[in-house]
Amino acid sequence: MKATTRTILVTIAMGLGACSGGSEAPPTPTRPAAAHPTTPPPTTTPATSEPTATTEPAATTPPTPPPAPEPAAAQADPLRARIQADPNDAQARCELGWLYFDVGNLDGADAETRRGVATLENDFRLADASKRNTLGACLYNRGRIAEARARALTDAEATRTGLTSALGDYERSLWYRENEAVRGRWNDVATELGRRGERPETVPATLWTYATGRENEVCGAPVEEGDDTIGEDSTEGSCAVHVEAVARGRERRQAAVISIGDYDDAGTPDQVWDDRGETSYELLTFDGQSWITRGPVYSVEGMDSTVTIDLRFQDVQPGGDPEVLVVVEDEWYMEADDDEDYESTDTYGTHGELSICGVPEGATDMLCAEIVTREESHGGEEERVESVAVRFAGEGRVTIRGRMEGERVREETTVAQIWTDELAARERAALEAQRRAQQAATPPPTPPREITGTTTPTTTGAPTEVR
Repeated sequence: MKATTRTILVTIAMGLGACSGGSEAPPTPTRPAAAHPTTPPPTTTPATSEPTATTEPAATTPPTPPPAPEPAAAQADPLRARIQADPNDAQARCELGWLYFDVGNLDGADAETRRGVATLENDFRLADASKRNTLGACLYNRGRIAEARARALTDAEATRTGLTSALGDYERSLWYRENEAVRGRWNDVATELGRRGERPETVPATLWTYATGRENEVCGAPVEEGDDTIGEDSTEGSCAVHVEAVARGRERRQAAVISIGDYDDAGTPDQVWDDRGETSYELLTFDGQSWITRGPVYSVEGMDSTVTIDLRFQDVQPGGDPEVLVVVEDEWYMEADDDEDYESTDTYGTHGELSICGVPEGATDMLCAEIVTREESHGGEEERVESVAVRFAGEGRVTIRGRMEGERVREETTVAQIWTDELAARERAALEAQRRAQQAATPPPTPPREITGTTTPTTTGAPTEVR
C-alpha cells in the first residue's frame, strides 16, 4: 500500500442499563402547551373623520417550562464525585446517564452517555474484557435513549431515522459482548424496521482472548495496573489490537480480520514515519480449537484513513473448503505540505481491494491474492476515478471489467491463475530483496592505491629517480 495515515460473555454488574436489567423507558415529559394571545374585542369606528387610536393587546409571556427532572442525589452525587475526580471515568458517566434516563431527562442522559462512549472508544486496549463489557453496556444505554427520543416524535420518517440509529447502537453493543436483553431489544426494533432476517455478530470470546495475547506480544504488556496505553516493549506512542470483522461459514468455520497499529493520544493512527507508525490488517481462521494467523491482507501508513473490512466465505474455486473473500475500502485524507517552496493542496480519495484467500491445489498454506478494485483521488494535480468489477462465473472462472491505470480492463481469468501470478510476484520480490541484502553485505571494492613520491619501482626492484 502506498505510504500514507474493531461463548457468551458474562455482563459485569455495574448498574448500567444492559447490565442491571434497567427499567423500561419512562414516559417522556409532556411539553406545556404554548400560550396564545387573547384576541381583542372588535372596536367600533366612530362616525367622525378624525382617526381613532386602537389599543394593542398586551403581550402574553409563555409560562416558564418546569426544570428538567434530576435523579436522586443519594444515587447521583457519588457518581458526580467520581467524575469530578476523573473526567475520563466512563463507567461513572454511563451510570449517571442511566439515572437521568430513569427520571425522563433524555438530554442529561444523552450528554453523559455520549461522553462515556467517546472516552471508551478512544481507549487503546479494548481487547480488555472489563472495558469491552463497559462499552457494550454504554452503547446499549445510548440506543435506549435514541429509541425513546424517536418514539416521542410525530413525524414517521424522523421516527424511523431515530430507530435506525438506536438499532446501530444495539448492534455495536452486541459486537463487544453477547447479552440477552440487548439482543431482544435489537430483535424488536429490527422487526419494526423490516430487518428481522439480519443477525448482528458477536465477537467470539476465543477471538478476544487471541487478540489480547497478540496485543501483549506485539505491543508489550502494560507496565503496571491501570496503565493501558504504553507497554513495556513499546516506543513512544501507543499500540493496540482491534477486531475489525468476523465471518462464519459452514461446519462452524470462522474467519476474522484484526488490526494492529500505533495510536496517538486522540486514539487515531500514529502519523510518525517509523517502523511502528503503521496499521496492518491480518487475516485469521479458526480450526475448531484455536485461531491461526494467515498473513496480512492490508496496511496503511502516514495519513488519515478510515478502513472498512467486509469478510465472507464463498466457494469460488472447485474442491476443498470455501474461500475467504476480504473486501477492503480505505477512505484516506492527506494534508497539504507546509513547504513554502512547494505548492500543494489537501488530497483525499478511496482505495479498494478484493483479496481471494484459499489453499491452492497441491499447497498446504493459505494464500491471499489481491485485486485492486477502486482508485479515486481528488484535490491533487490530477483527478482520478477508476474502478473494476470482479465477478465469479463458476468453476473457478473470474471476469474483471472496468477501467484501471488509464486503460480499459476486460479480463477473463481463473482463481487458480490469480494465485499462480501472486506466487510468482512474491518469488520475484523475494529474489530482489535477497539481491539487495547481498549488495548491502558485500564491502565495496578497494580502489587502487595511488603511488606518490619521487621514485617508481623497476623490474629489478631498484628505485629509479623520477626526473
